Amino acid sequence: MKQPLSHIRTTRRWAVLAVAGALALGVVASQAVAANAGADAVATDQPAPSLAAAPDLSLTGQPAVGEILSLVAEHPATQTWTFQWLRDGQVISGQTDSWYYPHTADVGHQLALRVTITEPDVETAQVTTPAVLVLPGAMSITLNTQTPLGTPKVGQAIELDASPATCSRKVAPGDSGTVGLAVQWLRDGQPIAGATYRNYYLQTADVNHSLAARLTCSQTGYEDASATTNAVIGQLGDTGGSGLEITSLTFPTPVYVGYAYQAGYQYTQPSADSQPTAAWQWLRDGQPIAGATSRTYTTTVADQGHQLAVRLELSLAGYTTASRTSAAATVVASVSDPEIVGLAQVGQALGAKLTYPQDGVVACQWLRDSQAISGANQCSYVVQPADVGRELSFQANVTLAGVEVGSATSAPVTVSQATFDTVQATIQSSLKVGDQTKAGAQIVYHSYGVEPTRAWQWLRDGQPIAGATSDTYTVLAADRGHKLSARLTVSLAGYVTAVATSGEATVESRPVVIEKLTIAGAVQAGQTISADFQYAPQGATFVYQWLRDGQAIAGATNPYYQVQDSDKGHYLSVKVTGSATDWDQGTLTSSTALVPGGSFDFDAVVQSLLAMLKNWIAQLMGLFA
Repeated sequence: MKQPLSHIRTTRRWAVLAVAGALALGVVASQAVAANAGADAVATDQPAPSLAAAPDLSLTGQPAVGEILSLVAEHPATQTWTFQWLRDGQVISGQTDSWYYPHTADVGHQLALRVTITEPDVETAQVTTPAVLVLPGAMSITLNTQTPLGTPKVGQAIELDASPATCSRKVAPGDSGTVGLAVQWLRDGQPIAGATYRNYYLQTADVNHSLAARLTCSQTGYEDASATTNAVIGQLGDTGGSGLEITSLTFPTPVYVGYAYQAGYQYTQPSADSQPTAAWQWLRDGQPIAGATSRTYTTTVADQGHQLAVRLELSLAGYTTASRTSAAATVVASVSDPEIVGLAQVGQALGAKLTYPQDGVVACQWLRDSQAISGANQCSYVVQPADVGRELSFQANVTLAGVEVGSATSAPVTVSQATFDTVQATIQSSLKVGDQTKAGAQIVYHSYGVEPTRAWQWLRDGQPIAGATSDTYTVLAADRGHKLSARLTVSLAGYVTAVATSGEATVESRPVVIEKLTIAGAVQAGQTISADFQYAPQGATFVYQWLRDGQAIAGATNPYYQVQDSDKGHYLSVKVTGSATDWDQGTLTSSTALVPGGSFDFDAVVQSLLAMLKNWIAQLMGLFA
């Protein structure tokens, strides 16, 4: 009898009848027996299956401080993925997103992402990406002073701006640390010992030599960045007067809290054989500052808003002591307006650069339309959907020793919608009626912790198929000869909606499936035998032809056949041809069965075996077609 198949299978097996003298077919017969034995094995209970294939995952992005590492991967809708970042194989507390910003504490360590995959009725699996070594972050420096200011003469000072350079780097959210700016004056490209202040007073050794300043930005966890100003040529100093006289006494202005200032002076003396002794005293509002008795003085929060000056006394044996007090300057806060850096779009990280004292502590607050954003108190900020069309700014407050020394707010930037980097849809290139197919998608974007929404629509010849709005689709008979494609619409708050359509696949029909065709009943003269097989699809119709030694038996076109006396000593088989709407015809011929009785006809046996072999070859060719 015929039994419908629950699904289509392509495995086939054939029974082989060994006959005397057919030695060449012995191996074929033994293989068929083994195949039948394997087919009769009874399945036993099995544990829950594991994943069909563990995904091959890897991290994208630069493994450096301030950059972003992330995992971009698609997974079936039936799976749930959770994440845990690892440092040298150990869990990083709280880092359970698919992205991570390397911190200064990560430098020199290995980072990896462990993905836990769960799926109903399947064992939970864990996959860990290959580890990456975290490198120091990139630091950049921009000179604000291209050429030292002042007159390059002996006894006079050349100096840099109050803010001689701007240091920039990317800062990971929640990271800490401040940037230091160091100055080193150079003579003919070589460091001058002790010349590490913003100003430098020329010595006689500087005459006719090139002088420049090298500025270096540094912070733990970042590569140092250095730049050198243009050089000036040292000249002879001015002379004048007949006694010990201080002709000028100055220090760089304007004066900011938290910076070191070195006084410069010129003097005359009657003889160059000896040098006078200098005594220094820095003054606040005309009064001596306790302990401030060297040529260099670093301003403090106590100086802010007050008048700063310096007094110098020169003494030389045999001469009257010379004294002079410099002009006073008001000490002011030392924070420059911060500047927002980065792209003001959803999912992008913004940062700020500003100038402040080396030992200062910066408190940050991001503002939306001049109002504080709750929780946005780091020196970097990831733009959110609520920011679209709004103005973002950044406020910086700097303290020294717990006392605020300056506050400034950046110019605002307006946030615009972001666009997806990549949106692609794909389907199988070859489809047949009855196939169950699944569309694939590739989406690349700057994530802020929310997955985009995907909407699918299957198309027939470019037109929507009613109800076909899932990423999976069963190919219908109505699709035969038409072109199928899938259209993907991706949307996410703060992003411009993106639409992508896959390539097209022309739908083909498939042949009716006939398998496990055997002759049922006793193959003996006078007995009725029938064709027994399984098939697909349901509703298929069949045509039968019974064969004697591979040749059609006239009139034997029913599913059953009564064995005749004339069949004795011959081989019987049956050929079944199936047809169904929107399916191609399928044909299969059974194995032969010998009808006992009659005289042995060697030629007939050979002809029957050749017909059977020809049938096998035709079936094998159809299998690999």
